[in-house]
Amino acid sequence: MVEILASPIARPRLAMMVDRREVETITSDFVVQMIGFFSQRQAAFAGSRTAIVVKDDSGFGMGRMTELKSALENPASTIRVFRDYDEGVRWLTTQ
Repeated sequence: MVEILASPIARPRLAMMVDRREVETITSDFVVQMIGFFSQRQAAFAGSRTAIVVKDDSGFGMGRMTELKSALENPASTIRVFRDYDEGVRWLTTQ
């Protein structure tokens, strides 16, 4: 992630797709650590958008926790969770 942030490809606006459909659901501890990483680098993530695509209700719940916690701690960037990959892509590529 640090290398991505340093890359000129990440500018002017970083848009990331996190496809979690084929992996286990993250834990609340992981969410806290991830949001902490973003918080320490708020300037690098300013204006960024991240779509998280999940496979089930458990993943969606953890994705919503990530989305809401990030909105409070990193308001200059946006995270949204999706159940549908194409919907996530549309959200990232419009606006």
